[in-house]
Amino acid sequence: MVAFLSNNAGTIFAGLILLGIVAAIIVKMCSDRKKGCCAYGCGGCGSRDSCEKRRRVASESPPN
Repeated sequence: MVAFLSNNAGTIFAGLILLGIVAAIIVKMCSDRKKGCCAYGCGGCGSRDSCEKRRRVASESPPN
């Protein structure tokens, strides 16, 4: 087992880095989605109408 890990340490390390990057991207996308943001702007967003309605309602609500 130790021989396998030492022989493949570089590959394992690179795979873990790539896995971390992909996980960070997915977390960022989910976070943006919850906030109502699109990665490429609202112009081509499929939920553009609902985003605009939420923005209008939020801007019309009285300040706290």
